[in-house]
Order: sequence, then C-alpha cells, then structure tokens
Amino acid sequence: MHKQGAACFSIRQIYSARLLAFAAVDGVFLSLFTAALSMTGKVIIWEIIVQFFLPMTVTCCICFRGLCGRRAVSEYTACVLSLLWAVVWMLVILNDNVYRTVSVPVWTGICGMAAALKRVKHMIDQVGLSKEQDRKMKRLSGGMKRRAGIAQAVLNQPDILILDEPTAGLDPNERVRFRNLISELAQDRLVLFSTHIVSDIESVADEILFMKDGKLLHTGTPDEVIAGMEVRVWSLTVPVHEASAYEARYKVTNRKAVSGGILLRMLAEERPHPEAEEESAVLEDVFLSYSDGKE
Repeated sequence: MHKQGAACFSIRQIYSARLLAFAAVDGVFLSLFTAALSMTGKVIIWEIIVQFFLPMTVTCCICFRGLCGRRAVSEYTACVLSLLWAVVWMLVILNDNVYRTVSVPVWTGICGMAAALKRVKHMIDQVGLSKEQDRKMKRLSGGMKRRAGIAQAVLNQPDILILDEPTAGLDPNERVRFRNLISELAQDRLVLFSTHIVSDIESVADEILFMKDGKLLHTGTPDEVIAGMEVRVWSLTVPVHEASAYEARYKVTNRKAVSGGILLRMLAEERPHPEAEEESAVLEDVFLSYSDGKE
C-alpha cells in the first residue's frame, strides 16, 4: 500500500511565515517611498534611517526572536517587549540631547562601514587579488598570502609599514610582483623592510641601513653605500689548485670555473695579484664586506 507523506505546521509557524513575507514586501515599498521622499529634499536620508528604519528593525528583531527563536515566548511577551521598545525610542526622539547622542554614532557607523568596504575593494585591486577574492586563504599560493597580508596591513592607511623578509621563499614572478607592490605603496608612506636578498634592495630601496649584531654599521643611498666601501673589488683567474689559498686569504664573493682555471671575484684593500683587475662594486659586494670572514 502506497503512503503519501504530509507536512504539518503549527499555527505559529504559519503566521510567522506570513508575517515574514509581508514584512519583506513592506520593506521594499517603504524603501522606495523613503528614497523618493528623500529625493524631494524635504527629508534628509539619515533622519529616515535613524527615526524610522532603526526602530522598525529593532522591533522586527524582537518579534522574530521571540516567536521564532529556539526558546519561543508567547505572543503577549513579544507585544509587551515591542511596546516597551517603542516607548523608549519615543523618549529618545523627544529629548534632543539624547537623540543627537544616539543618531550621530549610528550614521557615522553606517558611513564608516561603507567607506571601509570601499577601501577593502580598492586594496584587493591594488594587490592584484581581484580574481581570487572569493577563495579561502588556505587555497592561495605563498605569494598571494603575502599580498593579502599587505592589503590587510595597509587597510587602515598607516603612515609607516614594516615588513620582515617579505619576499623570502617566493618564486621569481611573485618576487617581482611583490617588489612592484612595495614601490607603489612607498609613494605615500614610509616602508621599512628587512631582507637578505640584495636584488630586492637594489630594486626598491631609496635608503639602506646595514645592521649587524644590533648595531647600525652604515646608512645612505645605494650609490653612497657603494662609494663608501673600505675595500675594492678584484677579479682574477687562478689555477684550480691555488683557488683555495685565495679563498682562505681574501673574501671571495664569486667563484666560476673557466677554461683557464677558476675565475675569482674577491674583496681586498690592495691588489691581490699583479694580474688582478679591478671591478665595479655592486650592492652585494657591500653586503658581503660586512659579513664574517676575510676582507
């Protein structure tokens, strides 16, 4: 024998559903009416929000929470709570000082939320995450997470932005994208970032500070820092069996196998060999000159 299922609803559920439907329709029509009224210039929109929509919303919350919540109360209790709220709000409106104290924070909060959402959208576009804005953080790549962190840090428009090793572990494409982002952010704020990747410093830094063991060793623009080196840069091709001796005596910044032996790039105050040729220093040479080892 075939049995047909049936759904049973209480009278309270039926009237609550009808109340919800009518409230939605009324809300649409009231919104259109108040919008048209505000366009005439006779009523200011913030007065409509504070004097009408705010108390109406609170009243609706009281009714739906009382009738449809897990711990539903009687209809009489919901009506009494709504009447008490209406009396309180009427007293608030009649008192100018209290009304001003309540209405200004409400309007400020609404405007602040709109401005905050606008800034969020702008920062997402600025860091290049518009296509990924609906994805969860755990599904983003390492570079995307770094950019999302930058967007979060800059959201409140700080005057100073401090970054610690921002490009560590990123692939070349993400590093370039991140460096461009830092340069863009530095146009209207001070950006301080620490890094051991010299190419990042060369690309974006206007002023460099070299620190070691908590002490400031040198500061200046990239050109000033390079010009202030106490040692000079030399290149020399030596036999393979002599390369270790030069590495033990001088600070060797690069070693490359060539046809005639080993091409060494080293730092020294004096010419290490009569055939050594002086090279132009780069920022990496300055960094290595301050590191531990022979100079």
